[in-house]
Amino acid sequence: MQSGKIDQIVLIAFNFEVVKKSKELMADVPAYWLVSAKKDKTTNEYLPLDPELVVKVKEDGIDGLDVYYKGIDEKFMVAVRDAGQDLYVWTVDDPAEAKRLIKLGVRGITTNRPEWLKNQVNNSN
Repeated sequence: MQSGKIDQIVLIAFNFEVVKKSKELMADVPAYWLVSAKKDKTTNEYLPLDPELVVKVKEDGIDGLDVYYKGIDEKFMVAVRDAGQDLYVWTVDDPAEAKRLIKLGVRGITTNRPEWLKNQVNNSN
């Protein structure tokens, strides 16, 4: 890239094929698949994310996932760690939930209130 800013680019998309093709075209640019958690049709509760998502990302050379946080459980995080993948989450505005996700090992958190959330997480017991 002529601008010299390629190290500041990160690719994210909901469409898996777009992420996969982008990674093929720009191997040096980190690429993440955005995935939303599904809800149980009866209870309306979020279901745990399927660890097979991690396998799919790894097999296709994508750097990791960027998922809706409500689907993350320990089983999913074990799959992420075992695959050596990065996991980012969106949109977390609850300090208790942010702490839970940090403890589980997420790489980054998207929030509507970054400074406030950082202070809440860092200044509470």
